[in-house]
Amino acid sequence: MGGMNMGGGGGGNRHKKVRSKRMGIAIDMTAMVDVAFLLLTFFILTSAFSQPQAMEITLPEPKEVVLPMAESNVFQLRVEENGTVWYGTGKEPLKQTTIVAVAPVLKANANRNAQTATVLKVDPAGKYSYAIDMLDEFSLNGVERFAIAPFTEQDKALVEAAKATPGV
Repeated sequence: MGGMNMGGGGGGNRHKKVRSKRMGIAIDMTAMVDVAFLLLTFFILTSAFSQPQAMEITLPEPKEVVLPMAESNVFQLRVEENGTVWYGTGKEPLKQTTIVAVAPVLKANANRNAQTATVLKVDPAGKYSYAIDMLDEFSLNGVERFAIAPFTEQDKALVEAAKATPGV
């Protein structure tokens, strides 16, 4: 624990200055280090770590049932590899927006009526974060009926045709 070193007696030289004897103190720090590590371990194990935030998606059971749906009730969003979003309903011409500015588009079109379904198509050459950002926008804007579909060559052709159309 602790102890004091009193040193030896000395004396012998009478003409030197007289100094008081110093006591050497040695403190055993082992117990304090043990307590410090116990406290550190306790606080690490009892602290609440931040949980990763995840969006829950309820996937339906796989079925081969095809439900007929009018094209006017299918709102499609196509995200290109550069992040440009092209949207449209049915056979109407595609319009352009960005992921940042897609919120008003979703509010106006995604929940028009109870039969409207939103389809998200993201180009596989694009960033993964585009799909996540779009799903976040769906969640923030209350889009409950949506599907994720592959971005096909037909979708690429429709986007290229929309780019070629003036006034888009």
